[in-house]
Amino acid sequence: MKITVTQLNNYINGLVSCDSVLSSLCVSGETLNVKISKDYVYFTLKDEQSQVECFSYAHLIKGIQNGQNVTAFGKINYLNKFGRLSFFVSNLQIDDKLGLDKLKMLQLKEKLTTLGCFDQQNKVAVPNNCQKLGVVTSASGAVIHDICQVVARRNPTVDIVLYSVKVQGVGADLEIAQGIQYFNQENDVDCIIVGRGGGSDSDLSPFNSEAVAMAVFNSKIPVVSAVGHGINTTFCDYASDLACATPSEAGEMVTFDVQSAKRQIYDKLRLIKTLVQNKIDKINNSIAYTLRVLDAYNPANVLKKGYSIVENKGKTVKNIKDLSIGDNVEIRTVDGKAVATIKEILGET
Repeated sequence: MKITVTQLNNYINGLVSCDSVLSSLCVSGETLNVKISKDYVYFTLKDEQSQVECFSYAHLIKGIQNGQNVTAFGKINYLNKFGRLSFFVSNLQIDDKLGLDKLKMLQLKEKLTTLGCFDQQNKVAVPNNCQKLGVVTSASGAVIHDICQVVARRNPTVDIVLYSVKVQGVGADLEIAQGIQYFNQENDVDCIIVGRGGGSDSDLSPFNSEAVAMAVFNSKIPVVSAVGHGINTTFCDYASDLACATPSEAGEMVTFDVQSAKRQIYDKLRLIKTLVQNKIDKINNSIAYTLRVLDAYNPANVLKKGYSIVENKGKTVKNIKDLSIGDNVEIRTVDGKAVATIKEILGET
C-alpha cells in the first residue's frame, strides 16, 4: 500500500493518542539541556541508558535546572509536522538530591580546581600575531571554515594546520586531548585553537571532560577555547589561556590585521601628502607675494611709470640738500640718461 508522509504521520498520531499508557505517564529521570523561554520550557529527561525530549508551558513548571532528579507527569505527543515524539509534562516534582551527571560534574570541577587547572596565575599570554595556527576541531564543521575565513581576511600569510577530531559522542574527548598533545609534540605552531559550534549540554560534554581539561592545562603552547556561542561555558574554557565566544572571535584574537594596518598606512600617507602639498602651496604663495612686492619696488619698473632718477656724483639724489649750484647731475629715465647742470635750487615754501 502506497501512502503519503502525512498519512503515515496521521496514522502514528492516532496510535499514540489511543494508547492509554502513553496518555498518562509518570517518568523519573535527570534533567538536561533546560531551556526556558517566555511561554515554554524545553528540557531532556535522561537516565543512564537513554533520554526523551520534553516540553511544557512556563507557568506549569517552576525552578527547573540542569542536573536535577525529577518525576515528570504527562503524556506523549506525536508532532505530525516533524514526525517526532515529545513528552508533554503537565506537572513536575523536583527531588532535592542532585542528579548523577550534575554530581559528577561538581566533583570533577572540584578536582580540577584543586589541581590548579583554572588558576589565572597558570595561564600564559596568547600571541596576537601568530604565523602558524593549530586547530583542533571537526574537518566537516563550520568552525574550521569560520576560522580560515577570518584569518585569510586579516592576514593571508598565516598557516593553519587542522587536527581533525570528533567534537561530540563517545571518544570525542580523547580525540580532542590527543589533538592538543599532537601539537605540543610537534611544537611548531604559535597557538592552538580548540573549538566547536553551539549545542546542547550533552553535545558539549567532551569539552567538560577531565581528559580535555588536563590536556589544555598541560599544554606548553597557548590554548584558545572557542566552544559554543558565548552562552556556553565548559571546563575547556576555564582551563584555556583565553576563552572566546565564537571560533571567528578566536581567529581575530590570535592574528594581526594586516589588511587594516595597510589601510591605516595608506590613509596616513594620503594625509601626509595632503599636508606636504598644502605646505608647498603656502610656500609658493609666499614666494609669489614676495616677488610681487620686489617687482613693485624695482627701480626699472618705477622708471616705466614715468619717473626719473637723479644721481649726483654716483649717489641718488633724495632731497635738495644733496645738490649744490653748479653740480653736474645725471638724470636716468627708462630709455637712457641725460646730463644737466644745477643752476638754481628752490626749496619747498
